[in-house]
Amino acid sequence: MTSGSRPGDRLTGLIEAGLSANPAWPALDGHEGCLSHGQLDARSAAVAARLHREGVGPADVVIVQGGRGLQLIIAVLGVVRAGAAFCVVDPSHPAARIAQLWRRSGAVAALLTDGQPAPRDVGAVRVVSLVKDCVTEPATVPPRSPTDADPAYVVFTSGSTGGPKAVSMPRRAVENLVRWTLANTSDEPLRTLSFAPLGFDVFVQELLTALCSGGCLTLMPEADRPDLPRVLELLRQERIQRLFVSPAVLVRLAELAGSFERFPDSLREVAAAGEALHITPAVRELFRRIPGCRLHNHYGPAETHVVAAYTCPGDPADWPARPPIGAPITGTVLELRTDDGQLLPDSATGVEAELCVSGVALADGYLGAAELSAQRFAVLPTSRGDVRCYLTGDRV
Repeated sequence: MTSGSRPGDRLTGLIEAGLSANPAWPALDGHEGCLSHGQLDARSAAVAARLHREGVGPADVVIVQGGRGLQLIIAVLGVVRAGAAFCVVDPSHPAARIAQLWRRSGAVAALLTDGQPAPRDVGAVRVVSLVKDCVTEPATVPPRSPTDADPAYVVFTSGSTGGPKAVSMPRRAVENLVRWTLANTSDEPLRTLSFAPLGFDVFVQELLTALCSGGCLTLMPEADRPDLPRVLELLRQERIQRLFVSPAVLVRLAELAGSFERFPDSLREVAAAGEALHITPAVRELFRRIPGCRLHNHYGPAETHVVAAYTCPGDPADWPARPPIGAPITGTVLELRTDDGQLLPDSATGVEAELCVSGVALADGYLGAAELSAQRFAVLPTSRGDVRCYLTGDRV
């Protein structure tokens, strides 16, 4: 059962193609059970139909609150297939923060899983239904077909410079990232571990990379995530092939693998992101012991997600201790901006300046913060004319 992608809605088309390629193959697997691609297709389409019946459609934001499990993934896909944007809220957050995220997300509706309660005093946000109640919803005609410019998800920044800011990411950026990830790592139906914190952009990359390639997303109990010896064993037991992880966690997993002499030899693709990647002796040994596995260094803030990448080449013994962030991904331009606001030509060398991003990867801005959005997403003169850029604040 598929809802059918609409003209201009390339992200939904990409998802539905992945779900329909091999309907009997496992799509979700974990502590709560397993769903095939066909079952996930039907259940997420039913969620989309329910949202349409409630008048939810493109440009609307829908809160999805629940633990890392089958219902959460069904709900997220259902929101995307309804043409709306999802905002995942981790139920383990303090109640005050959950309410704050609901308010700042700009959501008009919410899907709660696992009997999650709705916070109080969140204005006009309405609970549409529990996901389990959507299973038998008949397909309905969407109120409006989404376009590539409509939002796909909302995530929050860390709040290191004030309170957390809601970042709205358009569907064209998400589709571009998924296609680039599969083209530059592997487009095979690999088994991917859902490890990133709920509500982070890497959670989206894990989910869609797995399902759009016809692969399987393995869901682990949230309580096991901080237990890295358990994570290492899970990588081995579940024969995980693709892993998205922070550099700090990668280093610790490599140390544990070396100490226990238990290397996750099923791994084929590891992407590190979120902080500077350091190649330690333990990391070198990990990849020496798994010669078929590649290590990718991904760079990008929440306001753009991944915009640059570097794949460590050849023998791990020869990898640089601090790999570069690499080249821009497809559809993205990276430029340097001096302190006086000038963009440097590509030929400039030996100059430290601020990294600026333009192209398809940019978020729409910060919800409810027009002035800040105008400051960080500035229109700058370039050799290509006046271009909207994101000013990262990072010096390179």
